[in-house]
This record gives sequence, structure tokens and C-alpha cells, in this order.
Amino acid sequence: MNYLKLNQWFEQSNLGLYLARQEKDFFGTLTGRYGLLGASVQFGMPDWHLLPVCSMMQVPDDVRMTPEAMAWADASLDLLILPHILECSGAPYQILAESWRCLKPGGRVLLSGFNPHSLWRLGRCFDGKQLPHAHQCLPLPLLKRYAADIGFTIESGRFMAYVPAVHSERALRRWRFMEAAGNRWWPHASAAYGVVLLKRQAGMTILPELQEKLAEKEDAVVLTPAKVRAD
Repeated sequence: MNYLKLNQWFEQSNLGLYLARQEKDFFGTLTGRYGLLGASVQFGMPDWHLLPVCSMMQVPDDVRMTPEAMAWADASLDLLILPHILECSGAPYQILAESWRCLKPGGRVLLSGFNPHSLWRLGRCFDGKQLPHAHQCLPLPLLKRYAADIGFTIESGRFMAYVPAVHSERALRRWRFMEAAGNRWWPHASAAYGVVLLKRQAGMTILPELQEKLAEKEDAVVLTPAKVRAD
């Protein structure tokens, strides 16, 4: 599924706006903590400006590449933000592996995804038109297994949106009580989840006394030669 089409659903539907507010809060809290140091990249959801423009590169606005074959050099990034990228691709494992390759030791991936086992599936939201098909959405247990296999540590996470798939603002207000109830009684039934993946690996850390000298230089993210896919 094209993530630009998914971005349109988030920005134009009541249900999408409802979930987007929760996801932006999830990302905003974390980018405020991790995203002001080093090289940060947001992949997808171009209308979600999750970091100041001056401190982040955005795909596809600033550079064009596919998430399955990122053109970043090995160990060149500190933070990768991937809102709903995994379900918009047929190769989520490869995207996570590419993320690991591109991140520096101690770097993080902030990602969000739809839960295919949520109440939204009963409402037939996952139809491949506005939202991905259910089979394209990565269940959280499978995501955890992929992450562990590649070498990531799950540092934290959040479940978001327990309301059923209703589409009017009035209905969303009526069902909002389920947020507190769901978070307590059935957290794994949320419509979406957010996860922080940490790359734990022995590496080099810049000494604090050199940080100011490096900050005076222009920030640069190294790109490798373009990767060509045979279609």
C-alpha cells in the first residue's frame, strides 16, 4: 500500500485524525528526547512534521529512496522514524534489517503500526483501500521476533486507540471511555502500537569535549551509491 495514500486517510478522515493525534503525541514525546542530537530521518507520513525541519531529513521530500534499500551509509544515523512504513511494504523484515545497518550503535528506530487483531478488523477497515489489508499489518509478537532476530532491543512502547472503527466525531466522543478501559483490561486489542527499538552494539562514542567542535561544522549524512532493484 502507498504510504502517501495512507497519509491522506490520516489527514482527512475523523478516525484517522483521532489516531494521528495519539501517534503524534507518542512520536513527539520521544523525538523531544532523542531527536535533537545527531542525524535524524523521518521515512513516510510527510505531513507529520515530527522534528524541526532544520534537524531532520525527510523521505521522500529531501531525498528519494525505498525503505527496503536505504541509501544511507552503514552506521550513519542516530534516529529513524518509521510511522506505518512496515505495513506499506511487502518486506518488513528487510526494512528492519536495513534500519539496523544504517543506525549507529545506540541508535533508535521509532515506529508505529496497525494491530491486525484489534476491533478495527471487525469493522472491515483493513480493506486495502484506505488502510492496508490485515495480512499486511505486522502483529506485535511477530515484530518482536523480527527485532530480536536482527539484534534490536525493545526499549519501550505504547498501545493507542481502543475505540471501535466509527467514523463520526460524535460516535468517537461516545466511545472514548474505552481508552481508559482498554489500556487497563485489554491493551493488546488497541488499533495501533508504537515501539522504540534500540541498537545495542559496541561502538565508538564521541567525547563530550569534541561535541562543540563538531557542532560548528555543517551536519552531513553520508549516502552510499544508489542501489538498483530489478523490477
